Amino acid sequence: MIGWPSKLKTAAKSRTTLRAFTLVELLTVLAIVGLLAAIGFPVLVKAKRNAQTTECLANMRQLGVAFRMYLDDYDEQFPAAVPWGIPGSPATHGQKTIQEILVPFVPGGMVSAKLPDGSRSYSKRSVFRCPSDVGLPKTFDGFGGGVKAGVPVWRQTGCSYEYYAANQRDYLGSAGENPPKVPRTALAPEVEINGERTRIGAPLGAVVSSARKALLGDIWFWHLGDYVMPENKVAYCNTLFADGHAARVRGVEHLEARLQQLERWHSYTELD
Repeated sequence: MIGWPSKLKTAAKSRTTLRAFTLVELLTVLAIVGLLAAIGFPVLVKAKRNAQTTECLANMRQLGVAFRMYLDDYDEQFPAAVPWGIPGSPATHGQKTIQEILVPFVPGGMVSAKLPDGSRSYSKRSVFRCPSDVGLPKTFDGFGGGVKAGVPVWRQTGCSYEYYAANQRDYLGSAGENPPKVPRTALAPEVEINGERTRIGAPLGAVVSSARKALLGDIWFWHLGDYVMPENKVAYCNTLFADGHAARVRGVEHLEARLQQLERWHSYTELD
């Protein structure tokens, strides 16, 4: 019993003499934490973007099913639709957009609300929405019938995807800013009939190779790795093909699939 007080004093003294972290040690710990965060953050960002790419491809596959259902109902003819844009806008010339035509064939459809300025905002996420859609760059403000830059395209139009209805441009064969259009590449060309402009859907039988003909793709380069600087060449692009399969392909393959010409199937003069 006599020794207890001295032992208690020794223990109390040892507790009071515990050494705190020095400034150098604290900075070292913070540096290590910062280094780990710097290493881990890009990995997390890449994983998120890969997931968005996968979801986008899943959307395209469902849209491929919608196209197949449409073809079954309309004598194997592709939709006579506007490539993309705001439904009902003057830029559509009274023609329906691809999302308007396909909406009966997809689950969920599109939900929109009227804004004070008379435009509509689409709020319900669906297979028409690319998860990476953050809008067009500022240089494209007002491009495409009043679509605003910096605002997700799907919120303004109901759809993030472009239907290759019009004749496609040959970016590989021309280095200019406005390369020429390649004839007979359109799936729903705009033509003039009896003095009126209208669209006509191509028959599936006019497609030379449905597994290699691009049908639909993202309106812009929203996915990781889709744009390579400084050459400004597309590295990869999500693509829906005419046979219904969707894949992430190299930019060159994507463009070649868009440029695949159809067999001659009409005798009208194409306007676009």
